[in-house]
Amino acid sequence: MKTIGFLGAGNMAGAIVRGLVHDGYLPTSLLVTDRSATRAPALAQELGVKYYSEATYLVGESDILVLGMKPHHQSSALENLRNSLEESSPLVISLAAGRTCKQIENSLPASSRVIRAMPNVAAAIGESITGLAKGSNATSEDLQIASEVLAAVGKTIVIEEEYFPAFTALAGCSPAWFSACVDALAQAGVSGGISKKDSTYAVANALIGTGKLILNSLEGGAAPARIIDSVCSPGGSTVAGLLAAESSGLRKVWLDAFSAALKQDQKISKK
Repeated sequence: MKTIGFLGAGNMAGAIVRGLVHDGYLPTSLLVTDRSATRAPALAQELGVKYYSEATYLVGESDILVLGMKPHHQSSALENLRNSLEESSPLVISLAAGRTCKQIENSLPASSRVIRAMPNVAAAIGESITGLAKGSNATSEDLQIASEVLAAVGKTIVIEEEYFPAFTALAGCSPAWFSACVDALAQAGVSGGISKKDSTYAVANALIGTGKLILNSLEGGAAPARIIDSVCSPGGSTVAGLLAAESSGLRKVWLDAFSAALKQDQKISKK
């Protein structure tokens, strides 16, 4: 069993550690540390994983190193650990949004193997869809190892890194957008006399069920349009509502949201 070290113990790193332990990974093969010395010790106490007060020692024992710190802390942290990284040569998995494989490699010893990962907030309940891209020195085996690690919090998909900004918008940003939609529809439900709690419950469950229907239809080669057609009876309320939403700019709203998120991610990546 490979030893996995976590530099940073925030929400995402913590979710992965919990997911690995839940899946049967040996807690003593999971090492954690963080800058504030607060979350990592708490995680160690909660799950029985090993806490290191010194990141140098954690790096030295890690076969796989997960970078869970904030993006703007990553470069300086890696520069300070360069000697330890050169000696241990771990597979590096970065969770930092907007940090390209090349940018990460520039802070690491030559020939370091880097995998870039983009999970989303649903990792907290093991339902993330995580994009993975490999750096210039990483192998297909490294990609498979990273996939197995991130499978602890949901499903994974390999994406060419040039498309990572688009993937971030689709899978990383969309939970917030979907939540805004659920809240808007729930508020509409309130105007129809249903309580906000019951409206939210109804809409959220409809969203979950629809997502499963779409995934099932993809397996048969069908598009979401097939589900739309199956619900829109001629002259019915569903098609009336859909046409009203379309006339109000439904598709443009999503295209604008996607474009804005894409532009912002590309802007961050250039820093």
